[in-house]
Amino acid sequence: MKLQFKLKNVQRILKGSILEYLLKHSATLFVGLVCLSSLALVDFYFIGRIGAMELAAVSFAAPVVFLGINILLSLGVGVMIVGSKLVGQDDLETVNKLSSAGIYLALVVGVLMMLVGYYFHENIFSILRADPEIIELIAGYMQYIYFNFILMALLIVLLKILQSFGEVKIQAIVMVIVVILNIILDPLLIFGYGPFPELGLEGASIATCFATGVGVLILFIASTKYISYRPSSITFRWRQILYLGLPVSLSKSMMPLSNAAITAMLASFGNVSVAAYGIGYRIDLIVLLFLVSLSSIVSPFIGQNIGAGNFERIERCISLAIRIIFIYGIIAGTIVFIFKEEIANIFSPEVLIEKELALYLMIAPIGYFLQGLMMLSVSVLETLNKPMRSALVNLIYFFVLYIPFAALGAKFYGNVGIFIAYPVAGFIAAVFAYLIMSRSLEEAKPQIVSAVEMST
Repeated sequence: MKLQFKLKNVQRILKGSILEYLLKHSATLFVGLVCLSSLALVDFYFIGRIGAMELAAVSFAAPVVFLGINILLSLGVGVMIVGSKLVGQDDLETVNKLSSAGIYLALVVGVLMMLVGYYFHENIFSILRADPEIIELIAGYMQYIYFNFILMALLIVLLKILQSFGEVKIQAIVMVIVVILNIILDPLLIFGYGPFPELGLEGASIATCFATGVGVLILFIASTKYISYRPSSITFRWRQILYLGLPVSLSKSMMPLSNAAITAMLASFGNVSVAAYGIGYRIDLIVLLFLVSLSSIVSPFIGQNIGAGNFERIERCISLAIRIIFIYGIIAGTIVFIFKEEIANIFSPEVLIEKELALYLMIAPIGYFLQGLMMLSVSVLETLNKPMRSALVNLIYFFVLYIPFAALGAKFYGNVGIFIAYPVAGFIAAVFAYLIMSRSLEEAKPQIVSAVEMST
């Protein structure tokens, strides 16, 4: 029996209601991603109870952690894009080989990232202008996070393997389990409740490693429902994965790099500004996760329909996705703006940090819809095998617009000017991204249509 008829998820993507697919799968994946991303906020919540120095230490560590995760995401994206097109073509055996090779590649990259982190630790955080006493605190936290890059590499690739089949329910369940474990272990290991030692920042990173490891184990078992791993396929299609993954890695690494640059700018205004921005940045990530989910599930939809030659469904999917992004951006931005002070109070008991965070949350929501449109455009470009164009969109946004605007804002308006640069740069970049995406779709249409005509 063909793969398309064996799996209900594939049938929904190729023939089912597009709006139902977008809403249902985005909501399901959103729940899981909220849980997974909230690991950082959980750490912030408990570490914030230790003190402002510890909170600033984790804020300095955040760009490095997100840079690592985004590099690893690029590998998963490469596996998912290639895999989803093979699923659309009913080529399950090649999907098995590709998935196995993706696991091996994830291990290699994860180990390399861990070694780089350990070796260049002090250099990295000196560049970020962290004070020597802050760097010492960061070291205790990061020593386990560097090892966690290996576990995160496996977790991300396994998630993307399942996503190539349109499966998001299992992902959501696993992410919920991971965050529950982290919520339980964080206070035990940070504060030393019961028989557990008081480890402070180190306890938070150990809890994250353990929870991630459990998630990897569950996902590996769950993935065997869809694929049969081929241990001999060590380097199968690595070149194709890396062709898509390396530009995506460059593209995705720009966000944490720009975040590091913004953090360095804010460091000149004091640790309070750094801590407030660190928390606000994570709140933005949580709020935008629905749009991340939407752009993520659009990618396998487009990939499978490219494989099946359904260009009309691809156009309808993108049109509906843009409408959903606009509605969500307006609603979410309004909620965050109205309740900015209450949200700030939740994440920091320090009055100065709370005020600065509330100021950030008054400005940032303006850019939510714009961020969503950029994410969708980048996802579409990657799936259309245009990774360099997606990298160009992010390059222009972060390094031509955001960072220069933030530097100008800091010069004339201080930290407020840095915050304002976020939505201003986002508006220009979103328009550019949409135009590039539209042009790429028109270019891809003849090839997709002719491919299905030749197959018939």
